[in-house]
Amino acid sequence: MKMFKSKLIINVLVVLFTISLTSCKKDDDATPPVVNVVSIKLDKSGVDFEKVKQGDSKQVVVKVTNNSKATIKSLLSKATISGGSVGVSFKFSSLAPGKSIDVPVKFTSKKTTKPGAYKGKLVLTPLNGKSVEVNLSVNVIKADEEPVKGTVIVDKNSIDFGSLPRGTGTGSMKEVIVKLTNNTNKTLEGLTQKLSTKGVGSVEATLVNFSSLAPGKSINIPVKFTSGDTDPGSFKGTLTLIPSIGNPIEIKLSAAVTASGTGTGPTTGKVIVDKQSVDFGSFSKSGLTKTVTIRLTNNTNKTINSIKLDFSTASNNGSSSSSSTLSGSGASTNSRVSTNNGFIKIGSNFSPIEPGKSLLITLEFTSGKSGKFDGKLTLTPSVGEPIDVALSSLVM
Repeated sequence: MKMFKSKLIINVLVVLFTISLTSCKKDDDATPPVVNVVSIKLDKSGVDFEKVKQGDSKQVVVKVTNNSKATIKSLLSKATISGGSVGVSFKFSSLAPGKSIDVPVKFTSKKTTKPGAYKGKLVLTPLNGKSVEVNLSVNVIKADEEPVKGTVIVDKNSIDFGSLPRGTGTGSMKEVIVKLTNNTNKTLEGLTQKLSTKGVGSVEATLVNFSSLAPGKSINIPVKFTSGDTDPGSFKGTLTLIPSIGNPIEIKLSAAVTASGTGTGPTTGKVIVDKQSVDFGSFSKSGLTKTVTIRLTNNTNKTINSIKLDFSTASNNGSSSSSSTLSGSGASTNSRVSTNNGFIKIGSNFSPIEPGKSLLITLEFTSGKSGKFDGKLTLTPSVGEPIDVALSSLVM
């Protein structure tokens, strides 16, 4: 019996030992294997795509190196950027320690992207490794428009104002119209000018209410020369028109300023008076007077050096006439013509009348005997045509 118990105890101990060994073996099998941590190194910490036009794309290559002692089995990428899209596309196979791979990073701008600076980020993550971030930046610029075809032209590349007498009146000015045409395929949004002059006189060009000029359209640009109160001489200049499209356009300018009244060429303009008729009105008795002033203006390009005055009167009590001439500086007249119904005195202090200048002529009527008075004053300037002024009055 004792022998049986002893064997039983021994068998139990053997079983327990075996179970213990089996348990230890299972615990050893459950221990996780040692994993090798990988790392990568990049050849750049940031990618700057620099300038990219709207709707265009640009690619930059990032070199990725296995900087660990274990092989990299896979590489994940994630990229984001504002102002467009960024793509990372590459074929990857196992990357042994020390080996490298090129990773293309491509930025594409939208056509509607507003020009400006944008930023983003690229994240590369190796399997069993730490992620590495790359900063992205780009400057989106305006896309090229359709190229300009054609040119902006003018109908004249030089202007000779000719010979003008000195002075500031209309006869000492001359205006020439320059026609500018937009013969391009673009709308002209801006037009400026620059003047450079040398010599006597002055010139101005007026860009009348310019806003824009569509293809095929034209505008007229008045260019005016004024001789001014200056000594005789020559004028040279350049008018440069600078359109927003194409090249600047130069127009050469020239003129000559002569002494007063010696301008060459045909007479232009007219000599005018502010009254073509004068009615002195009605008078109740003799011996009454009324004075009226006539303004004569030289609107020609020449100086008036003399004026002939022809007076004629007619009435129911007779007629008469007289004639006189005003010429030279400081000349004056007090001519008188009379009939039984009254008489008229003409007065004026004359000096040569430059273009644009005026002369005042006074007419003084004094009533006489009862009756109707009619007369005519004919002014014949040395420049231009004769001018008739009708005269009338009634003495009661």
